[in-house]
Amino acid sequence: MPATNDKYVCKTKERTSSYNLQDISSSQFSQSNDVMSYEDLLIAQYLEELKKQRNNKKRSKNAAKLQSPYLQKFPQGDHLPNTSSSAGKRPISASVAGRNGAREKRRIDMKYKEDPSQWESKSVEGSEQKRRSRPTSAPVSQNRRRPMSAKSSMSVMSQRSSRSFKSLYKQQPSVIKALAYKNGSRHEAVTVTAPTMKLFLEACTLKLGLLTAARKVYLPDGSEVKDGKMIARDAEVYISCGEPFKDPYASVTGDVHRKIHAAWTVNGVVIPPEDRKKKTKATLSKRMRKMLASNARRVIVFRNGDGVEPVEALATPDKFEKFLDVCTMRLGMNSPAKVIYSWDGKVIEDINNINQLDKCLQMSATPAYGPVWISKGEGFSPKGSKDYLRNSVLYCEQQIKNAKKYKEQLQFAIDEEDEKVTAVLVLSLSEEERHESMNEANQGIQDFSCTKDMLKKNLKQISELVQDEEIEGYSYTMKHIKTLDSTHRLVGMHGIRLKVYENGFSDKEETIFFNIKEAYKGCSGNHQRVMQRLLDHITHCVRPEQNVSALSSVATKLFDENGQEIKDVSSLQNDQGVWISYGENFRDPNIYCLQLTLDKASGYCLYGSRNVAMREPILADELPPGKEKSSNWEASIGFPVLYDIEHIDEDTDPMKRDRVMTALKSQEIDTRDHFLQDKDSLQVVLYPDLIVSLKRKVGDKDIWPPKSQVWVISKKGVIYCRAMSSVALTLGERCRIDKMFPDGETAAQGYAITLDKRSTDNPTQQWGFSPEGFIYSLTQPELVLTYIPKPANANNDELQFGGDTVNIQDFENHPEQQPSGEDGTGENDKGFPGHNFMVAAIGKLPTKHPWAKAQRWALKQERIDNLGQWKHSTVQNPLWNKLAYSWPVTEEGTWNEEFDWPMEAFLIPFAPPIKVRKSDKGDKKGGHGTVALRLRVLKNGEKDENKASYVVGPDLSNMMRDLNRTGVNGKRPHRRSKSYDRPAAAQNGDAEDERVEDNKLNHLEFQLFLDRCTSLLNLSSATRRLFDSSGKEYKNLVGIERDQLVYVSCGEPWNDPNQSAQDQQRRMLLATLSADIEQMQEFLSLRDTIDYVLEKDHDSQRLVINKCCMTEEEKEKMVQGPSPEPSDGSEEEKDEEDPHSKMSYHQRAHANSDQRLEGLKWPWERVLNASLDEVTEANHEIYETDSLAKSKSKKRAISPRYKKKSASSAYKQRFTFRDGFVMLKSSPYLVIGISQPELEEKSEVVLCRKADDDPSLRWEITEDGFIQSKINSDLVLAVSMPSFTGAAIEGVYCGQAVVVQHKQDIENGRANQKWLFEKETGFIYAFYAEPLDREILAANKAGVCTNAVVAENPIQQNGYDLVQSKVDGDVKVCVACARAMRGNYKLKKQEHTNPFICAVGLAPKMGLKLIGSFQCLSGKVDLSTFEAENTVIQYEKELRRLKQMTSARLIAREISAYQPIQSVRMLAYKNGEGRSMDPVVIIASTIRGILDQCTYQLQLNVAARRLYSQDGTLLLSIPDMIKCNLVQQGLENLDISGNQDRNRRSSNSKKSSADTKVAMAMRRPIEVWVSCGEPFVSPGCFDHRRSLQMQQREERAQVSLELDKEKHILRQMQGRRTAHLDGPDFKGTMSPEHPVALEGGWTQPSSTEIKKSVQVHQLENHLTEMKAQQRVKQTTKPIVNPNKMLYKQPNVKRVLVYRNGEYPEKATYVWGNSMGNLLQESTGRLSMHMPAKRVFTASGQQIECFEDIQRDQVVCVSAGEAFKNNKAGSRQQIEIKATWSRTRKREGIEATDITVTSTRHPAVEVDPFGPPSLALPLHSAISNQPHNP
Repeated sequence: MPATNDKYVCKTKERTSSYNLQDISSSQFSQSNDVMSYEDLLIAQYLEELKKQRNNKKRSKNAAKLQSPYLQKFPQGDHLPNTSSSAGKRPISASVAGRNGAREKRRIDMKYKEDPSQWESKSVEGSEQKRRSRPTSAPVSQNRRRPMSAKSSMSVMSQRSSRSFKSLYKQQPSVIKALAYKNGSRHEAVTVTAPTMKLFLEACTLKLGLLTAARKVYLPDGSEVKDGKMIARDAEVYISCGEPFKDPYASVTGDVHRKIHAAWTVNGVVIPPEDRKKKTKATLSKRMRKMLASNARRVIVFRNGDGVEPVEALATPDKFEKFLDVCTMRLGMNSPAKVIYSWDGKVIEDINNINQLDKCLQMSATPAYGPVWISKGEGFSPKGSKDYLRNSVLYCEQQIKNAKKYKEQLQFAIDEEDEKVTAVLVLSLSEEERHESMNEANQGIQDFSCTKDMLKKNLKQISELVQDEEIEGYSYTMKHIKTLDSTHRLVGMHGIRLKVYENGFSDKEETIFFNIKEAYKGCSGNHQRVMQRLLDHITHCVRPEQNVSALSSVATKLFDENGQEIKDVSSLQNDQGVWISYGENFRDPNIYCLQLTLDKASGYCLYGSRNVAMREPILADELPPGKEKSSNWEASIGFPVLYDIEHIDEDTDPMKRDRVMTALKSQEIDTRDHFLQDKDSLQVVLYPDLIVSLKRKVGDKDIWPPKSQVWVISKKGVIYCRAMSSVALTLGERCRIDKMFPDGETAAQGYAITLDKRSTDNPTQQWGFSPEGFIYSLTQPELVLTYIPKPANANNDELQFGGDTVNIQDFENHPEQQPSGEDGTGENDKGFPGHNFMVAAIGKLPTKHPWAKAQRWALKQERIDNLGQWKHSTVQNPLWNKLAYSWPVTEEGTWNEEFDWPMEAFLIPFAPPIKVRKSDKGDKKGGHGTVALRLRVLKNGEKDENKASYVVGPDLSNMMRDLNRTGVNGKRPHRRSKSYDRPAAAQNGDAEDERVEDNKLNHLEFQLFLDRCTSLLNLSSATRRLFDSSGKEYKNLVGIERDQLVYVSCGEPWNDPNQSAQDQQRRMLLATLSADIEQMQEFLSLRDTIDYVLEKDHDSQRLVINKCCMTEEEKEKMVQGPSPEPSDGSEEEKDEEDPHSKMSYHQRAHANSDQRLEGLKWPWERVLNASLDEVTEANHEIYETDSLAKSKSKKRAISPRYKKKSASSAYKQRFTFRDGFVMLKSSPYLVIGISQPELEEKSEVVLCRKADDDPSLRWEITEDGFIQSKINSDLVLAVSMPSFTGAAIEGVYCGQAVVVQHKQDIENGRANQKWLFEKETGFIYAFYAEPLDREILAANKAGVCTNAVVAENPIQQNGYDLVQSKVDGDVKVCVACARAMRGNYKLKKQEHTNPFICAVGLAPKMGLKLIGSFQCLSGKVDLSTFEAENTVIQYEKELRRLKQMTSARLIAREISAYQPIQSVRMLAYKNGEGRSMDPVVIIASTIRGILDQCTYQLQLNVAARRLYSQDGTLLLSIPDMIKCNLVQQGLENLDISGNQDRNRRSSNSKKSSADTKVAMAMRRPIEVWVSCGEPFVSPGCFDHRRSLQMQQREERAQVSLELDKEKHILRQMQGRRTAHLDGPDFKGTMSPEHPVALEGGWTQPSSTEIKKSVQVHQLENHLTEMKAQQRVKQTTKPIVNPNKMLYKQPNVKRVLVYRNGEYPEKATYVWGNSMGNLLQESTGRLSMHMPAKRVFTASGQQIECFEDIQRDQVVCVSAGEAFKNNKAGSRQQIEIKATWSRTRKREGIEATDITVTSTRHPAVEVDPFGPPSLALPLHSAISNQPHNP
């Protein structure tokens, strides 16, 4: 290297050596590209020297040649760098000529290093441009080449050889290989290899798991990689998704730098200046600069009435309208902003009038204005201003508090009290900075204080406006809008909105709108007609659902909440609640109870002569706070003495005196009554009284005290209030009353009931309860507790009573009521108008008296801790159980000990009678009434009887009463007349109908009872079966006694609770599996819907479906017409054909005459005078007569089978369709109709008499198969689905009724609504739909998941959404699974029927644990079209096998081991046709199902038997097909069994790459060839044979063509010869026999013709030989090759092995076919360190031969050592450990540190301490040379 270079290197070394360690480390982690390496400096110097030599044109030849920097020696050694070029050749990087300037790397100049401004890039580019400006024809000196003529042959050969043979590394493609990290992180690194940058980024995205695609690659120095050549091999790179480079060492280097340069001072830690947090500089964006330049302002705006959610809007002073538009957009208002208000409600019309926000409230450097409130035109709402001001005051207070704390810390620091300073920032401040901070804190406190005072002042001012707004409500902001009266001409007659309730109910309101203006049109002011129109409108809009006692379906009356009948529409108010009646009287919808009421009592002394007491109601603000408990009050007999009575005399204020005297006239009470006085405030006195008011919930805050309606009944007969336990119900013997009931006729004379201080010795407070429902006083048993309602003339609202209930008003807040005892006698309450006795004790009224119900009471218990107490009541009336009423005594009159005493309950008046009269019970035979049955129910198999729950059966008395009740006119309810009755031969028809009705009711009662058991016992699925304690199953509740113990199950069989747990578990498992199989069997039965037609029921007018009575041949004969009758018919057949063969001649004449007259009538004349019964009876006769007439007019022969069925069933199944009527073909006057049109849905379809004016009898048959009603196109005919069968039954739909249903809008699951009408035969076929539609319908009915039917193909079906928050997205389940999951999950029916897959089948893939319709076979069955029967047969065999097992654990293991269904897709071809025909797609899960589908879809004449792959492999199982598919796609090395094991382990684990590959591979169908038993024909062979056949056919065609040509020529020659008809020539012969011969003529062929015929004959022979040669000889091959491995049985044994020295209980299973294989498998299974070599039995005997090992034998394996007994081995180890421990304790720790040395034997290279199996025997070692220890 020249001196200059050495000098430069020295300078560079000095410069680099001067770098300290910190600079080097910082340079390593630098993100810029300005720092250059030492290598770059050397290359720059080398290029500079080359540049100088090139510019020097007079360079001497002997000058020293520059040496490449890559050939220089490294300072650390003498080795040279490894380069690909020779030492004397210049490197490619140093060459100038021939290099592409666009790809050339920018050179580094020393000048640029020292001074970048001196870099002469332009001069270099200029020189390069000058050099490139040479002509193209001028050769370049560096690239000058010799011509081919001037080159020697050797040079040419060498050049060719060098070109043809390149180095190996040059032939390999360039590959990018690097270690990739995520941008800014070094925690996770992956090695990525790719040929291009695009593939490299894609691989990084997958391996690093990036959320978005990788887009940029950075080197460790932060430079972005633009080309793959920039990445060195195995270099570290950082992958970015588009964000800039993040240094992963930035935080580490910063922390290290701060730790090194941080210093501890007296004031704390001092951080280096470069690491301190710099103050943020406010930078203005372009938009902000533009806004400031345009004089725009930031305005804080609120929505009118809001002060919490502000937004900023940009305002320009001269653009007010634009500012309003901006506010509209920013606030998201639905109408444009119109008005701007300030905080005090002033309207702002100019933006300049908006004040600037206070300085201390500014949040940014740019000042903000406002706030203002934006209105859409309504008035100002001060609520928003109040919220804003309140929040601003809180903000100022918080800032002042923080500033004061900071000031306190500064003061401690200034006073040098550092131990009190807690803020580190204060300690780091200097003295001057502390004083400056102190001044800033004082100024901030002052500013915030001033602002807070101003805000509080404004808040006080605005609060008054807020109060006005709260009082006025929404009208406060609408003051600017003029209010118009409802009678104004602009308003007109307004409509009305009503809340309609059913009579007797207060829930399920219906809101209707009634246009009064339209209703008055045409009425001429007739209010009754308008009222009738309102009732008609309500009838049309509201359907009765709860009112089962309605007398009709038309509303006749309308009542208000008080029971008053509404007769004028104008009296109704908007949103008023009304009750509709269908003819019955008003029934109060509310429940009332006895309540304690407390009024404020005041005492006065009138003129010093008389003390009086007055009651007045307590207002809401006068309620004593916290005085709800009874312990706060003291009961007082008489007015309290400690009360400070107020004196009223002449000195009292006249106004006050007049007020008191006026109030005493209506509110004075007796001072001798009992009162309650507050213990803390003696001036607070309450007067207790009794009222009957609306029943409320326990603890309702609307009443005071909260539990004033709850009463406590003790066994002593004392009844006191739960809220005030110090007072009790008392018979007021001093208060006699004489009142009248509301009817004005019934007198109530007796004693009043008062609330006196409770005393155990007071007999008037003791009450008794009779078994009849009365409460009587023990002192006077003849007097019973009676509720006396308010008289009807007490106020304007009259009380109306009717039915079984009464309308009772709430008398709590009506002190103006008249006294009840004014007309009393004796020492009564006359003169005390404040007394209001509503409950009294009077004599018993007669049982049938209208007001006897006022003396009946009931107890309603609603305590949460003892729910269900009403079940202990012994009451005969089932209505009590329905209302959950209780009664404390038994039927004998004794206290019922089963209740929780004392009882807490509501006292309910007007209770139903306890004992039911005989007239109410009804006849048992008629079933007019029943008593609800109560049973003790347990789950199936439950042992603890204490867990039994009481379940009360349904009360069907109302339903039975409705079925048997009569109407107002004495007739039964109107129903459509029946067209058919039972045959006259049925003598017990009525009894049969009655029995059927009873069975229906019993079945309904049983189902309702099971439904209640499901909810009360919280069962997972619906209850289906009922058993008694002995295991007897009941199908209804008949024969079960009250309170009997029963067991319910969800479909599983009886599980005896007395059995062991293992037997119960076994039975439960088998029952669960059996239930799943029964569901599949039912599915098979229900999906068989072929050849069902519509038919008239044989004994009623109903329409049902049944199997068609004709075969296909008979239908074809019927369509083709009659055939001629054979002449040789027998006499017996004639007698059978003639229906009148047994008639006399006279009878036949009458029949023929009647038939002739009947034929002359018009159709309407035939049924004009005939009743429906006559039509029914004559139906058969008419048909027989028609058949007789046809048989006489047309002599035709009919098959015996057809003749027999046509006379019995054909006339019931054939219909015609004309003019919208579906008529019975044999009786055209009978058409299809609906039995109950008013019910619409699910109403049965019957045959009715034809009526042209009845639109409900007309139907329409659509193209898509629906038979819909013309009056309502949403109603269609449908087949009712059968009930649960439990097994596969053929013809399960036979006899199923046809009903009317609403049309379903789904594609699958509505097959029962599809029909097909054949005009030719007259049959109406049911279930005329696609197979998938029928299968989904059957699956929904049988409770089978649709995923088992359609696999993973989304279909449109009914479904439900599973509402849960654990899973993202919608979880949809089918109808069957939803039915099974309804008790465990919250389900929502789908509104839109989009195609979906049931999530129960996909639950393992979705990570869910869902149990659907199948209990143990979910996702493990395939019930597709061709797999269902095979699946059921397979699981039936499996069930029989499992029933033979006795272990429940083994059964559970077997059931859990069932594999999920694995379906495969394939393209099936016929064997022997190759790929010449289009394949069919087959999807199945079993080989048998595949073969069945292939037989059906390929239309094979013989059943398919074998499947072959493309290479001829016989496919015998589904895994074989999967493996074949993987082999075809090049994935034969994948382990399918391992894949299945992984799937079995965990469904939530991530899928491996093998799983993904298998899943992707299975998407492609497999090509298979189906054989019917013949050998496999390869597709290639078939193609070859076909091409050969085509070639042979062409050859035959050529010969045939030539043959046809020659034949044609021959025929022409023969034709021409015969056309002339020339005669022959006669020539003489020498023969005596034939002396004359004929020659020539048209009969003799010519020689040419003979030659041509010979040619034709030769061609025919040639064609025959060619066909014989081309005929393929069929050779048969054996079907089974016994040499294949498939038919060789391996000798594999399974044994239990354990390690030598261990216990046999740790043995594990090992399989092997030889001793070596067994030892090898044992080594791996037992994880042995040394290979297993010896096998022993459990007793220690060594096994030498593999044949000596028995299957499942327990053996011991060792690595070569002798057999060790597990007990001896463990004892020996224990003794060794004990000896070692004793030695260390006795001799010390060093005693066990023993070192043994040994010398190796010269002749044997064996370690003496090595394994004993590698050493020599003992005798050989001793004989050679002893070891020296």
